[in-house]
Order: sequence, then structure tokens, then C-alpha cells
Amino acid sequence: MQVIPKDYQNYKNRRHIGLALSEQWIPWEMGSDSLPIRAYREYGKGRIAVGTALDDFLSNGEAGSAFVDQIMDWLCEKQVPVGGEPRLPQTMGGGGAIYPNWKVLLMVWSLIMRLLLTILFLNV
Repeated sequence: MQVIPKDYQNYKNRRHIGLALSEQWIPWEMGSDSLPIRAYREYGKGRIAVGTALDDFLSNGEAGSAFVDQIMDWLCEKQVPVGGEPRLPQTMGGGGAIYPNWKVLLMVWSLIMRLLLTILFLNV
């Protein structure tokens, strides 16, 4: 697959970059000049989908992006649910510090800064 950066396509009042696809890729949607702007394919045991505008992957207000919904449905359709709760576990007590040794790092940083300031003032 190649991206053709100078060949912009219009699609639903948005500007997209046209794609030059190899035979392994399947065009998903076409732009104003009949160049693909979204494509997908299977690769090994996985699946790949490509969109050519940032808007393809951003939420569109409350409704979200229909493209992202379609893509996720297609990408995940062969996946077997693993079961369990669909959320990450929370540690006891409401979570802990991201960096548990932050106090030590702060002390070392403070010592280095004091040392640098002392050296600077001694050289003035």
C-alpha cells in the first residue's frame, strides 16, 4: 500500500489522502476521484484497517465515529470473549502512587539542585 500525499480526495465534506493499494487490500470507501480512502485486509492471523484522515479515528460528538464502530466490529469479529469483568482491577485502598519511590527521587533531585546552585554562586 502506498499513500499518495498530493492527491487529496473529498468525502463527506472532509479531505482525505488517496491510497494506492496492492491486491491484498480491499477498498472500504472511495473518495471523490475514485481512489480508496479507507481499506482493510487480513494479515496472518490478524486484521488491519487503514483510514486516511484524523477524523476517521476521533469521536464525532456524542454519536462517536461510525467508521471506528465499523472498524472495531470487523477487527474483533473473530475474537473469542475471554469472560470476566470488562474493567481493570483496582488495588486495595483506592490505588497507589504511580511511582512509589517518588519521595526518594524528590530528595535526590533537591540535593542535586542545591549542589548546582552552590557551585554557581561560588563561581560568581
